[in-house]
Amino acid sequence: MDQWQSRVHTGNSARSIPAEAIANKLGYGRIAAGEVCPIWPGGPVSTHWGLPDPAAIEGTDARIAEAFADTYAKLEKRLKALVALRLESMDRATLKRSLDRLAHPAPEPA
Repeated sequence: MDQWQSRVHTGNSARSIPAEAIANKLGYGRIAAGEVCPIWPGGPVSTHWGLPDPAAIEGTDARIAEAFADTYAKLEKRLKALVALRLESMDRATLKRSLDRLAHPAPEPA
């Protein structure tokens, strides 16, 4: 793939605003955020990075802060892996598999 651009969906601000901040820092202009889910003509490759909503956490201030920190860490890890992909050497199928692996990472050892 010669050129690429990723989009961060801002439908959930508790996850997407931190994702946008990380993406802007890491993406070197290749990752953009939009107010609505974008419509891409031409059949783009996409994936869904579902994460629990830290804004839905109830409990102590420490527990809520922990939920936001955990979400931030997961987003940062995935976005670092995204910008490290050698996209110029990937065909569509390889890119899709790579994006899906980022969306569903293997559990970390205990």
